[in-house]
Amino acid sequence: MNQLDDEYVLLNYTGSRKSMTLDDKDLHIIVEHIHGMNTTNRIIIPTMAEDYKRLSAKFRQQRFVDVLPPSPTIESLLPIIQYAKLVITPDTALVHIASAYEVPLVAVYTSDKALYQQWRPYPGHNASVIHSAEPKGLNGYSLRELLSSINTALTTHPLQRPLG
Repeated sequence: MNQLDDEYVLLNYTGSRKSMTLDDKDLHIIVEHIHGMNTTNRIIIPTMAEDYKRLSAKFRQQRFVDVLPPSPTIESLLPIIQYAKLVITPDTALVHIASAYEVPLVAVYTSDKALYQQWRPYPGHNASVIHSAEPKGLNGYSLRELLSSINTALTTHPLQRPLG
C-alpha cells in the first residue's frame, strides 16, 4: 500500500470459513464497480495465506488495487479499517471494528436470522446488510443488491474523518 492518507475502500472477501467467501468473479465485478464510481479511489484487499498469490496475480494489472500480504493478527488492519472510506466484508470481526470506528459498512451475512441478531452490526451504525440464501454460507447473496449498497454508501457517506 502506498499511503494511508489516500481515499480507499477496504474489500475483505472472506470470513473464517470457505463457505463465508465472496465469489472470485463477483470480487472482480465489485472492484471494477468501485473504481468506475471514482477512479481516484483505491481498493485494499487483505488476504489469507492460501489466497495471497492468486489474488495478487488476479489484480496485478489494476494499479488502484493493493492486495495485502497475510498477517498473523488482525492488528495491522486496525488503522486501515479506521480510515477507510468504506468497509465491505462478510460477517467477520471487521464488521464490529468498522462499527466501533463508525466507518460506513456493507456486510454480507448468511440467512440465519438468529445468528444475525446475535452478531449484527451495531444498531444505528452506517451499515447496509445483504443476506445470502443459505444459513451456513454466502451462496445466493444478491450481487445487484451488494453493488447498490456500495453505491449508496460511497455517495451518502463521503470521507469525513480527519486523517493522520
